[in-house]
Amino acid sequence: MTDEMMSLRTLLEKSADADLLREMVGFAAQRLMELEVESLTGAAHGERSDRLTIGAYVRASDMVQAMRRRLMLVEATEAAMAGFDAILLPTCPDPAPVLGELGPYFDNRRPMYMRPFNLTGQPALSLCNGFDDSGLPLSLQIVGRHFDEATVLRIGHAYERATLWRERRPQL
Repeated sequence: MTDEMMSLRTLLEKSADADLLREMVGFAAQRLMELEVESLTGAAHGERSDRLTIGAYVRASDMVQAMRRRLMLVEATEAAMAGFDAILLPTCPDPAPVLGELGPYFDNRRPMYMRPFNLTGQPALSLCNGFDDSGLPLSLQIVGRHFDEATVLRIGHAYERATLWRERRPQL
């Protein structure tokens, strides 16, 4: 692993500021997803107001500082990816959860390796790359450079053509 990759990893895993940023991004993404679900189903969730209430306590100065730290993370990621077209890594460390076992916030306590790239705004694509012993899907994430969605999609398309995972479905 290169020094740039190690410094990016350190920034992502050990920085309290990165944790705060990931949490803030998680809240925003969850809210957007809930609005989409509500618009499609007409359903309302009481938990939604909890997330909005939490946001009311974020000070503007903290938000500005978080945005500055986000830019630092973007710059570190760009430096780490110099010379690479894409990074391939797991989307999360375990198989997909059973749908009935998801919590009201889709269990944000599970580590998700896509959150840093959601924060940096890089294009990313998750694909099935196998199944565990109980038949639950595993996933691969392809992350590209900023504004290079075409490369990410080309890599994903080539992977799906070269493997048969897209043909298989988990047992319901």
